[in-house]
Amino acid sequence: HQYSKVGAWNCNTTRLWVTNRDSTPSIVFLDASTLQPQNLPAFSCNEFRWHPTDPDLIYAAIGNQLVRRNVVTGAQTVIYTATGYASAAIGPGEGNISDDGRWLVLGCGQGSWPDPPTGCILVDLQAGTGTPIPATGYGHVDWATISPSGNYIVVNGGVTVGAPDRTKVFNRATGAIVGTEWSDYGRPSHY
Repeated sequence: HQYSKVGAWNCNTTRLWVTNRDSTPSIVFLDASTLQPQNLPAFSCNEFRWHPTDPDLIYAAIGNQLVRRNVVTGAQTVIYTATGYASAAIGPGEGNISDDGRWLVLGCGQGSWPDPPTGCILVDLQAGTGTPIPATGYGHVDWATISPSGNYIVVNGGVTVGAPDRTKVFNRATGAIVGTEWSDYGRPSHY
């Protein structure tokens, strides 16, 4: 499984996913009751997250696009294209979807995945629209996410790659910075 912050189980715990980077497909969906692989349509992506209320849906970053995919049927719809960027990722690695299934933050960059993102876009999953997150002053983004409530955007990054991390929290509705920038490593972290 990819990372502790990325949920392996779907919302009703009937299915989970594991990765096997040495095989094709690299993403394998398992039946939760038997732990046997399910014969579901294969696909490839930068990374994905389960929908918080629909057990058959995922949101996946593919190239510079965010898609909604039904893992059972393979039906896929482009929700948003990060125009002007070569790649997009959910977070990357640490981003999640708001609990109501409406908001998600993409980390976007000019290089190919997994190059560090240079910008972030708040995506309204219902409307299919994206809004650039206010300038952070960071030269690279380590990760970004939406809070479970959907009210706050958290962006962690540095002035340059390898520089000490900084974290800013934004009000989603107004774009205003909440509080001050945190410069302690990993504070606040893992929303």
